[in-house]
This record gives sequence, structure tokens and C-alpha cells, in this order.
Amino acid sequence: MFFSRPASAIVPLATALLLSTMATSAGATIVTYEFSGLTSMAMGGVAANTAFTGSFTYDTGVAAQSTAYNGGTQNIFDNAYSALTLTIGGNTVSSTVPGDLALYDSVNPPHSIPVGDSLYTFQPLSGGGPLASTGSFAGLTPNYIYLGFVDVGGTVFSSGGSLPGNLNLADFDSAFIGINYGPFGAGNTTTISSLRTLQLTAAVPEPESYALMLAGLAMISLAARRRRA
Repeated sequence: MFFSRPASAIVPLATALLLSTMATSAGATIVTYEFSGLTSMAMGGVAANTAFTGSFTYDTGVAAQSTAYNGGTQNIFDNAYSALTLTIGGNTVSSTVPGDLALYDSVNPPHSIPVGDSLYTFQPLSGGGPLASTGSFAGLTPNYIYLGFVDVGGTVFSSGGSLPGNLNLADFDSAFIGINYGPFGAGNTTTISSLRTLQLTAAVPEPESYALMLAGLAMISLAARRRRA
């Protein structure tokens, strides 16, 4: 049996639903960043100081698995990023996805990763390395590509184990893309290039948020029709 609610009761309920949706969207959003820079050295057929561009997409709503690490916290976000691409000379290499993000908050020395706050598109302490990549530059296929962001002051990611929706290049001591042509950890086969630009290009609420928003709008529309009747 269905019970009819008066319009005066529907409007507050619909408004509350919309406000809840807005709050959820603000805290759980899929964001995409575009970045650019110049390669730091010649490797894999790509000359030094060659321009590159790329994009990076991740979900801020993924919950962290947090553990203590060197006076700070290691936060692992399973399958949090859904795209990582790097384009050089018209050729694009992409990371296989989805992939994990690792965020380190307020780490102290001695350490296996930089002191302070840092974010990576793989788990540096797992030993497994970043995800394999597809595509090639100058006829050579890198084993993997990865992003890293480091704030030695340890203030950028003090967010209670959640992924930030806003990444500002000026807040980091270093932000870089790594390209590796050999085994994980083989430094002589890796080139690290600094990002020179980083721009948010999309911030899209998750599909569940759209569904709630549509439900709220439908309820307000129903209330309006009842009032006219």
C-alpha cells in the first residue's frame, strides 16, 4: 500500500535529499588533471628536454587502508586511479588501470620514502612496483610510468586519510613523472622528469550522487504539481 504525502511534507524532504547529495558530491568526486613538462634526460630514444603532456584521473571517494609508518601514516587507496597517460612526440603510453594510490602523511626520518607528505600512483613499500604500461616512445615500450608528489613540509595531505580533490603544483617541493625501461628499482633505466604545469580539467560527481540529485528534483517537481492542483 502506498501512502500519499502532502506537498508541504515533500518539499522539506526533497530539499534535505538535495543538500545531502551536494555534500556527498563534494566529498566523493572523480577528478582529472592534465600536466606537462620537459624530459630531464635522454632515454629510450627520447631526447632530453623533449616536451611531454599527460593526464591523471582518480576518485576522491575511495576509502583509505591506513597504517602507522615512521611517525606518520601510510594510506593505501585500492583502485583509486582510473587513468594515467603520458604523450611524447605524438606517441602515448598508458598505465594499465585501475591502480592503487599511496599517500604518506607526516613521515619522519629515517625513511624509505621522502620526509613529509607524498602521493604516488603505486605502493613504494610493496616491492611490486607500478602497474605495467602499454604503448611506446620512439619504438621502445616502457615497463611502466608513474606519478609522484612530495611536500617536505608535511602540510598538503593532512586530511585524515582522504584523497584531496585539489592538487596545486606550487604546494609541492617536487612533482614528477617517472618512465622506466627496466626492472623495478633499477635506477639506471629510469628517467624522472619534473612537472611544469598541473591543471584540474574535470571534477565529476560519482553516478550515485546524480541518482540522488535526480530523485530530489523529481520530488520537488511532484510537490509543485500537487500545489497547482
